[in-house]
Amino acid sequence: RGLIVVKAGLCDRCNYTIKQERKADKQIAQQQVGSKPLKALVSLLDLLFSGYRRKSAADEHGICTCVTCGVRRNWKFMQCGHYITREEYIIRWDEINTAPQCKTCNVDRGGESEKFRAYIDSTYGMGTSEELKHRRHEFYDLNRVDLQEKIDEIKGKLLQLIHVP
Repeated sequence: RGLIVVKAGLCDRCNYTIKQERKADKQIAQQQVGSKPLKALVSLLDLLFSGYRRKSAADEHGICTCVTCGVRRNWKFMQCGHYITREEYIIRWDEINTAPQCKTCNVDRGGESEKFRAYIDSTYGMGTSEELKHRRHEFYDLNRVDLQEKIDEIKGKLLQLIHVP
């Protein structure tokens, strides 16, 4: 009776209060990001990032060039190709790893990885494609907060592209 059990320097009551506060903080952070499932955030980011990469590569008439075969089409009819597969989340939304490709190269020809590699190294410097290959093995914690930040960043970039004459 009257005995207070101490855990890590706190009584049971204080420890319980701290646990409640931590749980509330997590809930608030989650509400700020929204309660969208991770998969929905990934899909939204994919959509926005693809549009951004294609639109940013387009000329003043909305035409961009496939980096692997050279075909020129309106950015809306091109795809966002990935040198390193989209399964590697750490570089999935990396601008160096992505570029406009026509459907034929991206889908029918499996991405034309050798031509894509040559494009990356000629555009960003020799060895860049190798750096991407090494980066894909780095740990990446896929979480709602980071995804939402990236979504907001890409939305901002898209808005700048739309408002630039």
